[in-house]
Amino acid sequence: MNISFIKIIPVIKVILVSIIVLYHSMLFWNDSWLNVLNGTDDFKIIRYLTRYLGVFHVYTFTFLSGYLFAYQKNNNSYKFFSEFVKNKIKRLIIPYISVSCLWLIPFNIHYLQWTNKDIIEKVVLCVWPSQLWYCIMLFNVFLISYFLYSKLKYYPIINTIILIAIYFLGLIGRAYIKNYFTIWTICEHLLFFWLGYCFYFYSNLFNINKKEKLLFIFILHVFTFIVYDILYYKVSFEFVYYTIELICRIIGVLNIVSIAYYYKSILYKYFQSEKLQIIIKNTFGIYLFHQQLIYVFINEFYWISNPWLQILVNLIFSFILSLGISALFNKFKLTRFMIGTK
Repeated sequence: MNISFIKIIPVIKVILVSIIVLYHSMLFWNDSWLNVLNGTDDFKIIRYLTRYLGVFHVYTFTFLSGYLFAYQKNNNSYKFFSEFVKNKIKRLIIPYISVSCLWLIPFNIHYLQWTNKDIIEKVVLCVWPSQLWYCIMLFNVFLISYFLYSKLKYYPIINTIILIAIYFLGLIGRAYIKNYFTIWTICEHLLFFWLGYCFYFYSNLFNINKKEKLLFIFILHVFTFIVYDILYYKVSFEFVYYTIELICRIIGVLNIVSIAYYYKSILYKYFQSEKLQIIIKNTFGIYLFHQQLIYVFINEFYWISNPWLQILVNLIFSFILSLGISALFNKFKLTRFMIGTK
């Protein structure tokens, strides 16, 4: 069965959102994200695993968004800018506002002791509104891409070089100016959106027909990650570190895309089941609601001393409950509008 790549993108998104929930479920034990309780840095496997997943998960989402954007532009879905903006406001800005007000802010006040200043800076000015940063970032990337990419697609190499420079500008800028309206995060993700955009037009050159090629890409990714991790604490090699980090991210995205591309027929067939279709329809909702649920489980199950058991509890319960909340929201017109679903 010959399945086009576009048909398995919803399946890839399910896999990616599962990875994100797992990643956030582990971050507490990495002692680098939640400060609700005292984490520990003694669990090296967890720390390495979270760092490995963090290298590619959201960047692959952005890559897929670029691919879908190219597909829709090429099929005349975005003829008028006003319609395009209206669509993206419904899909990204409305969920940002509604979920922030009704979900994120109340939970973060209670569990992270957010003050009014935190709300203004992190949510209103979008410096770091927990998981919802991705909505603001992607909205802005879409707007920029609408004007730029249709003109620059004929110069892929030059444009890629320019976007790599912008990527590093984002890394430098965040060291001096706060990430207002995710400006520096936008700089980082424009490159991956562009790579997804290019993949749509040049996917005929992407020929993964043997498992040996998949294994090579995976080994290459693991190797670059090991180098990246070694350089993590080497401040004197900062430029080299960020360069390796970028390479590791690109190869990590390529690794996920390659696996999905190779097994696309199997993935498409497997995810046709009714239960998995429910998850596909609620992928975005799972992303919107899962993180604050993890706060709850960390606090309520603080007595679980085994980190792997705590991670499993976080993963299972936050995934299932966020899926349930999303499914409930999708039952009514108003609540569907609030979380950006059709």
